[in-house]
Amino acid sequence: MGNEVVRRLLLITAVISLIAYGAYLFFASSVQAETEKPLITVEVYDFIDSTTKTHRLSGIIMVPTACHEIHVKTEEKGPGIYHLYFTTFGDVHGCAPEPEPRAFRTVVPAPLVGVRFTASLDWHPLDFIIVSQARS
Repeated sequence: MGNEVVRRLLLITAVISLIAYGAYLFFASSVQAETEKPLITVEVYDFIDSTTKTHRLSGIIMVPTACHEIHVKTEEKGPGIYHLYFTTFGDVHGCAPEPEPRAFRTVVPAPLVGVRFTASLDWHPLDFIIVSQARS
């Protein structure tokens, strides 16, 4: 009799544990899917100036509101790898929280070939795509 009660308690505990673990996996994956932001795609035009050995990058990036401005800083992360840090700033009081396009232009002194650019906006990675290259 005592062994039967212990066996049933162990069985009930195991079943409840499996159900709880299944619920945890289900709800954790749905919460994570909601919190992960998709990468924002930024299409960039690259004008390569062979006389000054620079890349003139330009494009349009979305900022959170019409009151935001954008600043860009470039850093060489490794041989031929350059990262563009876009940061937003501005007084957001009284602004509708609707994304607004902002044009950007920056000049990056870099080799003419074999260069790769990455970017982030307020520390969130961007899908930075060079859609057109021109040379002078």
